[in-house]
Amino acid sequence: MVKILISGLLVYDSGKTWLAISLAKRLKGYGHRVGIYKPIAGHNAWTQYKTVVISKKLGILVGEDVFNYISILGMGKEIIPFMNPIDILLAPPEVASYIRDLKIEEYLMDLEDQYKQMILGRISSCLSGESIHYLFWENLDRITLSLRSKIIELSQTLNAKRLDLYSFINRITDTSIEKDLNICLDTIAKNSDIVIIESFNDAITPYASLLENVDGIVIASPGAVMIYRDVNKIYSLFRKVFEKYGSRGYKSMYIVNELQPDNVISIEPREDIHESVIDKNLNQILDYITK
Repeated sequence: MVKILISGLLVYDSGKTWLAISLAKRLKGYGHRVGIYKPIAGHNAWTQYKTVVISKKLGILVGEDVFNYISILGMGKEIIPFMNPIDILLAPPEVASYIRDLKIEEYLMDLEDQYKQMILGRISSCLSGESIHYLFWENLDRITLSLRSKIIELSQTLNAKRLDLYSFINRITDTSIEKDLNICLDTIAKNSDIVIIESFNDAITPYASLLENVDGIVIASPGAVMIYRDVNKIYSLFRKVFEKYGSRGYKSMYIVNELQPDNVISIEPREDIHESVIDKNLNQILDYITK
């Protein structure tokens, strides 16, 4: 059993999901049983409105990346709570009030603040088998008007409980939840030869103890990936950086800035995530994963 963590160098568009799907498809084609695990995911109700529609249809909050995984790799919706135990939906604030008050600069700043956009969340427990959805009522009146009724409809479909945002943040960042997240990982791993784990945004890891359970790390960036074989070195550096910077210490850039990767491999561009590309360089990454 091999567990590989794919992290991103950039906050957005590092190419983690595209890389994970490409590797998973190639590995499945070679006869390997491949598991996918994305512990924490986030998606935007405006730029990824399709996820609002899909979540309502499936009866569970799910983002575009995870939906692509189950669609492209032929998995059923029942795997969603195990593959992605924590999911968060964001919605942008309504711009009209900022324009009226001549505070457009504040609006642009709020677009960079995820806490002011988080509107729905899901926590699935692989221990109890229960999925609970939450509506963050303090942000409901902030979101763009054309989305508000859609979000309310979705929250009703999901039987979302009202919860203040910071109580939710405290729940998903408490170290006690890591035990449950590792149970989810073990569940995925039971029927897999290789598990590909995707981090979120530019975090080197979605949660700290995961670094004790993976066999290697691939950091994705546009056009190239960095391969790290010695996870112990990364974990040691991560702990030092976290002590210095707190939650900001999760950023992959601190690892890349301090540790030279074992290899840097170029990857080919593609038009669509569903596109099959003959990228010979992917085999170099596969060699690293499977040996």
